[in-house]
Amino acid sequence: MYIELFILDNLLMNLLILRLGAALLSVRPPLCRQFTIALVGAVYAALAASPLPILASWWTKPFIVAFMALEMPVRSLRGYAVAVAAVFSAACFTGGAVLVIALMSGGGISGGLLLSDLPLRAVLIGSVAATFLPRIVRTLLARRVEAHARLRVEHRGIIREFDAMIDSGNRLHEPVTGRPVAVVHCPVLKTYAKLPIPCTTAAGGAVLMSFKPDRATVDGVPRDVIIAVAPRRMTVEAILPAECGNVANL
Repeated sequence: MYIELFILDNLLMNLLILRLGAALLSVRPPLCRQFTIALVGAVYAALAASPLPILASWWTKPFIVAFMALEMPVRSLRGYAVAVAAVFSAACFTGGAVLVIALMSGGGISGGLLLSDLPLRAVLIGSVAATFLPRIVRTLLARRVEAHARLRVEHRGIIREFDAMIDSGNRLHEPVTGRPVAVVHCPVLKTYAKLPIPCTTAAGGAVLMSFKPDRATVDGVPRDVIIAVAPRRMTVEAILPAECGNVANL
């Protein structure tokens, strides 16, 4: 086998492991970091297969898993330990799945190499591509159905208007009253935000400070909504839950 193809096979396998590990942790590491660590692992496998066979020793495996877990965005030692466990589980599942495919196609293991009558490289390429498809499809669908509305907030003599995105996945509510929560970035209103609202984002748990405005309207229609002030600038001016949008916008 050509060394380039050997590295390609291991690169695809590593990407599949990392994508599955990230899915187990419900995180989205940067693609460039995934590719870099997967490539380093593939080169390591190539070195272990020929010039440096000691790298393939059993005692090196925990270090390899620990290195691959560096791809996961963690903020504590405990989080890193969980990431290591996720990568190890993903490696076991992925390796086992590929082995089963090889055995079912009449292949087997010879000299430490996995042999199969099926083009396993095509299987790996298809598997890696499939891990990216859900995110691509969600992005495309979001662009098609993305709706906007005009949010007007009045409080203590301050009037601000925002071009708000109506987010169908936003289920944020004030825990005591159950009122829906709109998120805006407006430093002027930050001084009035004293009501904490716990929320969960892709980056983990967080607490947004909020307040009940004197008046809030969405496209001119009054809405009983809590205003949460984002601590930093967002990609949109404001985010509205679907229940605050007008039917015409959804």
